[in-house]
Amino acid sequence: MNRTSNWRSAYIVFILLAALLLLVGQWGAGVTTLVLTAALAQLVRIGNHLETLAGVLNEGSV
Repeated sequence: MNRTSNWRSAYIVFILLAALLLLVGQWGAGVTTLVLTAALAQLVRIGNHLETLAGVLNEGSV
């Protein structure tokens, strides 16, 4: 199973929340939610890369 599929539903929920906040006029909260969602996506990507790197390094040391 792809590790990013676990986060896909969370991204959708956060983006829908941001869209709802923007539609009701809460611009600051909507933009903040979008920025934090983008930051979360980057952190997940970095974590996946670090896990892959750790796996490669562990295979090389065995």
